[in-house]
This record gives sequence, C-alpha cells and structure tokens, in this order.
Amino acid sequence: MLSDRNKQWILRNDNTLRAARNIPRKWSQSLLMQGLIDRAAGDFKISKNFAKQLIKLQKSVRSKVSGGSSVQEVKDAVLKLLNTLGVTSDRQTLDYFI
Repeated sequence: MLSDRNKQWILRNDNTLRAARNIPRKWSQSLLMQGLIDRAAGDFKISKNFAKQLIKLQKSVRSKVSGGSSVQEVKDAVLKLLNTLGVTSDRQTLDYFI
C-alpha cells in the first residue's frame, strides 16, 4: 500500500480481478458444453437428470453434516458436489477456504 500525505492508495493486479470475474462464466460454459443445461426457446434450464443428481448429492452432504460424520467425510461429499457442478476443486483448495 502506498501512502501520500492524506491519501492512501491500494494497488491491485487487474489480471487477478479479471480472472476472478471470469470463473463463474467458465463454470456455466462448462455445464452448457457438457449438456447438463438445456437451452430451449431462449431459456436455460438444468436437465432433469442433472437436477436429480444434484439433489441426491445435496442430500448426501446434508445427511453427513447432520448425521455426525467425520469432517473428512463431509469435505469429500462437498467436493463431489462441487466437481459435479463443474467447479474443479480438491481437498487442499477446500481446506484453504474453510
């Protein structure tokens, strides 16, 4: 951080900010390219099979959290859900954010 008598300046890397803004776009493009999102009449809808799979994974995460499973089992269930959504992640990344 730079200081100028009465002003403070914060320098940020614009490339990092731009890359962070592009992450959700890349995830949605990935889902679309995999055929997990249907585009009909200008609307985007999750395919029924993919929706069922997501619901099943979400229930798995909830049951592990409320069922007294180990932290590692909960993390594994969350990672499986994230990876299914096209959000590539691993244990190290999840540990960093938790």
